[in-house]
Amino acid sequence: MTDGRVREYQRRVEITVDGVVGPQTWGMLTGGEVSQEAAVSTPTWQQGAHGPAVRKVQRLLNAHVPDLRQLAVDGRFGPVTDGRVREFQGRVAIVVDGIVGPQTWGHLTQ
Repeated sequence: MTDGRVREYQRRVEITVDGVVGPQTWGMLTGGEVSQEAAVSTPTWQQGAHGPAVRKVQRLLNAHVPDLRQLAVDGRFGPVTDGRVREFQGRVAIVVDGIVGPQTWGHLTQ
């Protein structure tokens, strides 16, 4: 059971999936995931994207739109994240296109 959970986590954070809690996995478990997100600069993401930048976008959307149900911070830019991006864009009166580009990113990181 533990092996399965480790492999699931490794897939989610996009590192080598081997079921071993070695340096890479341990680093991610002990803060590397957030550090990886912090290193992301200005992304341009839309539905279908995945990875640390999307996790960062999801965390920022949760912080900026707290009155809505919290997004799962899973690093997958699917239809729910797309809808939340569009909701956020409408609230801050910018182009509503579901794409996190420089303008949306600027408002998310204010």
